[in-house]
Amino acid sequence: ESHPVIGYEVVRAVKQGANLVIIDPRRIPLVDHASLFLQPKPGTDIYVFLAMAHVILREGWADAAFIAERTENFDEFTRAVEGYTPELASLMSGVPADLIEKAARIYALGEKHATRDLRLETAGAQSPISDLQSPSRGRSTILYAMGITQRSNGTEMVLTLANLALLTGQIGKPSTGVNPLRGQSNVQGACDMGALPNVLSGYQPVTDEAKRRAVAQVWGLPDLPPTPGLTIVEMMHAAVDGKIKAMLIMGENPMLSDPNLSHVEQALRSLDLLVVADIFMSETAALAHVVLP
Repeated sequence: ESHPVIGYEVVRAVKQGANLVIIDPRRIPLVDHASLFLQPKPGTDIYVFLAMAHVILREGWADAAFIAERTENFDEFTRAVEGYTPELASLMSGVPADLIEKAARIYALGEKHATRDLRLETAGAQSPISDLQSPSRGRSTILYAMGITQRSNGTEMVLTLANLALLTGQIGKPSTGVNPLRGQSNVQGACDMGALPNVLSGYQPVTDEAKRRAVAQVWGLPDLPPTPGLTIVEMMHAAVDGKIKAMLIMGENPMLSDPNLSHVEQALRSLDLLVVADIFMSETAALAHVVLP
């Protein structure tokens, strides 16, 4: 819903034969196009991801060559997920164990619709990397949005998804990878274009002299500032401290979306000039000296 263009591409991929696995505590509209829908109880999806890793190791679906060449601490990881069986994950999340196993297989092997059985019987969960076989596989990608990150264990969730990609070698090739999406589609585009305090267009760090000068040359400038700017939270502190005197806020409502709203209000009221450009008279616009509707 928040990314209609990417959502359309997902639906189009399904129509061309891709499997779509959705893991979500809600039944969202995209489920109508899914090959598999796993509906965990809120806050329990980490068990599903860990159990998927367990199944991938147990069934020999890991990419042995990729793991050997590109990863570290594989043995430690294997020990860590050993106890997270599909049965345990089912008990914790409410997702049937057989659906977790199917999701693991579809993701690990990049299966399309109606593919043959590629299950390997030779490798077990305790097999060292040298004994693992790399099954033939298609390509899989992970898409996730704010439901994963805006949680108390958001960092662990993201790392677990990254481990799934590393475990199966589903990264670094077209149609693979771990692809985080922003809360709204225009946030994604704005960040892609460099509307972040520490990067230029295409996420090139302002601290990287070569990349900074390359961008400056394209823009017809001798150089660009090498110092990262302030984040939203840092800007609010700077406004309270009198270090920022004016703000232009465009299409954003920090008086609704930012943490510690009393502090945000104090910051915005401390400004000499607050200009808000928005299509609505938002809570932030109500504090503005000038509103550009």
